[in-house]
Amino acid sequence: MKCLHALFLLGLLFVLNVNSALAFRIKSGYDALEEYNYFKAKKQFSKSIKSNPSAAAFGLSTIYARNDNPFFNKDSAYRYILLADSTYEKAKFSKRERWKEYGWTRNGIDSLRQIISTQFYLAAQEEHSIPSYSEFIMNHPWADQCEQATNTRDSLAFLNVVQENTSDAYDAFLAQYPTSRYADLAQDNFHYVHYLEYTKADNLKVYNDYLLSYPESPMKASAELRIYEIATEPNTEEAYAFFVNRYPNNSYIDEAWKEFFQIYLSDYSKERIQRFLEAYPNAGNRTMIEQELLLADSVFLPVNVNGLYGYMNGDGVLLIRPEFQSAERFHNGLAVVGMNNYYGAIDKHGKVKIPFNFDAVSNFESGRAIVEKEEKLGMIDRNSTTILPTEYEDIGEVSEELAYFLKDEKYGYCNRMGEIVIGEHFNEAYSFSNGNALVEVNGNQAIIDRKGNYIFEPRFEKLHQLSDSLYSFAQDDLKGIISTSGNIIVEPIYDEIGTFNDGLALVASGDTVRYINLLGQVVIDKNFRTFPNYLFKGEFNNGKAIVLRKGKYGKINLKGDIVTEIEYDNLGVGEKHTPFMKKELWGLLNASNKVVIPPTYSSLDVIDNRFVVAGEEDSLGLLDLKGNKLLPFAFQDISVLKDDFLKVRQDGMYGIFKLDKLLLEINFYQIRLFNDDFVLLINDDNMDYFDLKREQIIEVNRGDE
Repeated sequence: MKCLHALFLLGLLFVLNVNSALAFRIKSGYDALEEYNYFKAKKQFSKSIKSNPSAAAFGLSTIYARNDNPFFNKDSAYRYILLADSTYEKAKFSKRERWKEYGWTRNGIDSLRQIISTQFYLAAQEEHSIPSYSEFIMNHPWADQCEQATNTRDSLAFLNVVQENTSDAYDAFLAQYPTSRYADLAQDNFHYVHYLEYTKADNLKVYNDYLLSYPESPMKASAELRIYEIATEPNTEEAYAFFVNRYPNNSYIDEAWKEFFQIYLSDYSKERIQRFLEAYPNAGNRTMIEQELLLADSVFLPVNVNGLYGYMNGDGVLLIRPEFQSAERFHNGLAVVGMNNYYGAIDKHGKVKIPFNFDAVSNFESGRAIVEKEEKLGMIDRNSTTILPTEYEDIGEVSEELAYFLKDEKYGYCNRMGEIVIGEHFNEAYSFSNGNALVEVNGNQAIIDRKGNYIFEPRFEKLHQLSDSLYSFAQDDLKGIISTSGNIIVEPIYDEIGTFNDGLALVASGDTVRYINLLGQVVIDKNFRTFPNYLFKGEFNNGKAIVLRKGKYGKINLKGDIVTEIEYDNLGVGEKHTPFMKKELWGLLNASNKVVIPPTYSSLDVIDNRFVVAGEEDSLGLLDLKGNKLLPFAFQDISVLKDDFLKVRQDGMYGIFKLDKLLLEINFYQIRLFNDDFVLLINDDNMDYFDLKREQIIEVNRGDE
């Protein structure tokens, strides 16, 4: 027993000596490390890696992490710091206390691990690739740079996806990086690109299919907008009717109803508005349309209040507050107004329908208006949709569904949708009438049909329409007649040819006047002569024509018989009563050639077939058809406004009479008929109106501004 006990004590002493020796190696290694004796330190730590793995690995990791020694190796530093970290908690408390002075602590290990991770991050930055950052993130999840590395990696990955820009690429990115800071943007891009890929054909079918397949897609509004644009692209009643009936739940249905209504009103009238309500009882803008119907007959009078223009009703109540630089009358439900030196248009609710983008805007006709911008013309519709861009030198109004235009010094024709129907082949062009239009090519005139085909080739000096099927043409300064079928009816033998009226036309050769029929045959030739304005006064009117023979005037009928004796010094034009001159004074004949007003006046004109404006010296007065005086000879001008209402001018100012009764003092700068019920009065800067029915002045109620 004693022997065994001695052996145990001897073994215990050996173990203690061994442990003491191993512990000494750790201390020796750290002491050497402090002296930068890396060879000795590495040797001591390497020998202690099994007995004291955490402390030894920490020392080795420190050596490998430093770049001031030949052992620098970040991979080795990383391997040993992981060993130091994983075995630290297994080390005895006494050892941790003993060697903590060398920095071998929990915080020391974490700090060294961060230093080593920084080395790896710098390497990843230098490579700057998705794999380098991904590897760093995977191997260094504790690193301070982990978030930055993640963002940089995701940025590189997202940039690659953006450059590829396919839905599959975005989908793959989201699957691989679901928590990326770019995930939301990638998701948005995915929906957008997928939408573009799906609807590449850009037709109604693909957009309809898209909405059926992806009803919750954030691109739903875009698909619905494109459906709206495609369906209504023709900009016709039929196109809008199709859309509102086919897509009642489309997001743009309200806008469609508004634009549809304006397109429908290209032929504006109260009856047209009523028909729209009857045809489309479920219209989304029905309330607005009903208000438009109520306003259709309402009076809107432009007024000037403190230098700005608005609109009032017939009682002087402001309907649209004065905020415009100028204001025109309402025409087809819209009024052209000016603001900030630009022009647009408003409706009767005062809402801007045509933005203030133009230097000028014409009144709307057939749903179209000519606009001007920077000295170029264009055409728009009631929705401000561009029919023709503002790049033309001249544009005519739509006539018989066609309008001429001038571009690059050549004329052509487009339809009311802005589509070119007849190309730019002409040096001059005019509006269509009766299916034909006059054009000019290289100085010669021609007639074309609605397809641009020549009815007459451009070989005439001048063409003038005489009837639906006959034109006069000029050749060598003489005129003839040609039919629309191309037949020469009259050879070019006349100096002048008038328009056909009552089947006859005046022709002149030298100072001789004759009359021909539609076949070009001379049917009246009685030695009549030309006289001032004979092309107008000499044409037949109500079966009679004024003629001159031997210096005297008279009238003939369609047979050439004299119906008013050729004995007058001059004759004026009148339907039932004829002004005549004898001895340089004027009188009036009735339909029976009876003198109803003796020739005692210096001038005499029949107006409105009811009144006679007669002159005495430098003044005018008003007579009835029997010669009774209605107004004294005290005016420089007298004209009929409407019915019995007369406008007179005296000393540069205007007033209003009703027959012989003075209704409005003669102290206005300007008076003109505004519509059937109101007369516009302008005096200084004021705009007032005269109500013809109530026979009173209407002034704006400024208290309602």
